[in-house]
Amino acid sequence: MLEPGAAEGGPPAEWDGKLVAKGRIDVSRDTTAFKSSPASLCVKTSGGPAEGQANQMFDAAPGERIRVSGALKTAGDVRVNFAVQVFSADLKPIAFEQSRYAQGTSDWNTASRDITLPDGTARFGIVILIEGEGQAWLDDVKLTKPKAVN
Repeated sequence: MLEPGAAEGGPPAEWDGKLVAKGRIDVSRDTTAFKSSPASLCVKTSGGPAEGQANQMFDAAPGERIRVSGALKTAGDVRVNFAVQVFSADLKPIAFEQSRYAQGTSDWNTASRDITLPDGTARFGIVILIEGEGQAWLDDVKLTKPKAVN
């Protein structure tokens, strides 16, 4: 899920969603900081404090079970969430499921979260939200269906 984009240094393929609430957010493929070679997704604030996100969206249905996992690293005066955000057909937010939260500078930490998508689900996004001044990296992202519990 973190395959290279069409242009070297651009965001990884499929990570084309970007929302900026405040300031400037840059999203890129970073070949110098990664948990597993060859690269990671980097979300960086620039020009002062900022708030925004990068995301990858998927179609989904209510009741569907998913497992999201990945590794997160941060630097600077930031607050960062690696999460799943669930939307209705008209893109109204339904749920926010945090997989990993980091504040300030932190080394690579892995996270995994099993989620059952709620009623009204039409889409969900795997998101990395950043607030403050600094940057965050996301690597080894996987989306799977967890095994049923008997």
